[in-house]
Amino acid sequence: MLKQLILSGFISASTLLIWASSVQAQRCQDNVYLPYGSGLYVSNCNFPQRGGVFQNTQWEVAIYPWEETYFYKGRNRQTGDSLFLGNVDVSGTKQRMHFTFRNGNYRYIVTIRPSDPNVIRLEVYQGSRALLNQLLYKVGDSQAAYRRMQQ
Repeated sequence: MLKQLILSGFISASTLLIWASSVQAQRCQDNVYLPYGSGLYVSNCNFPQRGGVFQNTQWEVAIYPWEETYFYKGRNRQTGDSLFLGNVDVSGTKQRMHFTFRNGNYRYIVTIRPSDPNVIRLEVYQGSRALLNQLLYKVGDSQAAYRRMQQ
């Protein structure tokens, strides 16, 4: 009887550990090699719906994929000032992806959850100092983002 209880407890604990490790969020990785000799390295986390245009009353951000990277165009809707950035670092998990664009000492972090692809969080940092942390809402698809990149 004691052996059965110990064995039952061991099996339950093993099952719990296996279940817990499979539930953990899969981390995003940059530079995942594409097979079949393509020679391309990409991230295993892709922006939902291939990007788009997001805005609130103050900011507009267009995200557009091109080849192995993403491009960012941010625009202040009050002043019209804009910034275009390429080359992105992808981090986070497949449930909450972070796309970080850099411009000197500034970091522009776009966070999106594929379960809610119509909302992004835009954070801007100068060094370690937070300058901006706002939600933006989707107003256009990837084709609209492409058109914004051309403007």
